[in-house]
Amino acid sequence: MNSVIYSKIKNILSNFFPENEIESFWNELNNSTPDSSFDPKKDDLQTEAEISIGMDKRAQIDIVITYAEDKLEKDKFLDLLLSLGDLMIVNGELDVAEEINKDIISKTEKDVYNEILRAKAYLAIAKINWQQSIWDDAFRCTRLAYYIFTRHEDINGCAKCENMLGTIYGERGEIEKATNHFERGKAYLYNHSNLEMEAMFETNLGVLYNMQEQYPKALRNYRNSLRNYKKLNNSRLIARVHHNMGMVKTKMENYEGALQDFNECINVSLQNNYLSNCAISYIGKAYIYAKTKRSELAEVFTDKAMEIAYKLNDTLTIADTYRVKALIQENIGDLEFSEELFENSLRLNKDKKNKINEAEASEELARLYEKAENPKEAKEHMKKAIRYYKKIKAEKKVENIQEYLQSITPAAAV
Repeated sequence: MNSVIYSKIKNILSNFFPENEIESFWNELNNSTPDSSFDPKKDDLQTEAEISIGMDKRAQIDIVITYAEDKLEKDKFLDLLLSLGDLMIVNGELDVAEEINKDIISKTEKDVYNEILRAKAYLAIAKINWQQSIWDDAFRCTRLAYYIFTRHEDINGCAKCENMLGTIYGERGEIEKATNHFERGKAYLYNHSNLEMEAMFETNLGVLYNMQEQYPKALRNYRNSLRNYKKLNNSRLIARVHHNMGMVKTKMENYEGALQDFNECINVSLQNNYLSNCAISYIGKAYIYAKTKRSELAEVFTDKAMEIAYKLNDTLTIADTYRVKALIQENIGDLEFSEELFENSLRLNKDKKNKINEAEASEELARLYEKAENPKEAKEHMKKAIRYYKKIKAEKKVENIQEYLQSITPAAAV
């Protein structure tokens, strides 16, 4: 088993078993493989880093669960399952995580004493569905969790549900609904301080500010949340905030600063096997390389992101990968293939109801059509994009597109 996973599972088990028993158990498994070291600042080593997902890890988790079930009381065993499920989500083993959390739900179905654990399992499954853009199931599981937390007056649980609902709406580009849920979530914490949740709301509101082109506000939120995550020593969320800061700097065309943040995210995430973070920062770097006409590097990073995204069943990252690959093909002059890739990205974003990504893909496809001397299609796709940007009040983006539409041809003026 990957030594990072070994270390984290061992740390979880230390909350339930004495040290000598853990060592004896793992010695019996005798299947630990150390990670190779790498310099995360070198592009070639980032793209060559081994991504650890496989049946061997699944088998190991099953053995751990069987071992623990025989030795722990029910409530402690369920706590262990919840911790293992969270670990599997973070490390990209979503099928295993879902099975573990469904097992918790099954085992607590008529167990009032462990009802809060059932709510946490529902919320974990909601997160799994969110990561795969399965919106209806994500909403359903979040609301089931919310109902239980509310009945038990679990303030932190309710705040987490509001955060999850806001995150789902934010991912879909529905900014007003997302903001409302984040604000309601923050209200739960007014008299119940929770540093991690406060940082999470800061981060997610920063994402919305970025979507609305309020870059100074977004960076301010990210810096505030980064300070709190560092106090908590939460490496996964530290890495994610660096990625988010990289996205803001990319939009500001501060590419050097963005690459520094993406590298920081990849560095931490590869060391800890945070696969989702790796995929999105690979795409962030690939986009910059495509925009700066370094097509070969862009291609390598998109391929690596696609590898992870397929393993995670992360449709939106796959759609982003198609978008960057389209830019690469546009750079090398293959406009027909570029159009096909943009259409793939657009289709996936429409299927998953991701409105902001749909608008971005439409905008880039419009510019491709202009280059291909097809002003009619360019105009139609730009109009689709501007409708969404007006809705979220991205004023600079709207102004730029209006100027662009005026410039296509006299016949295309609006």
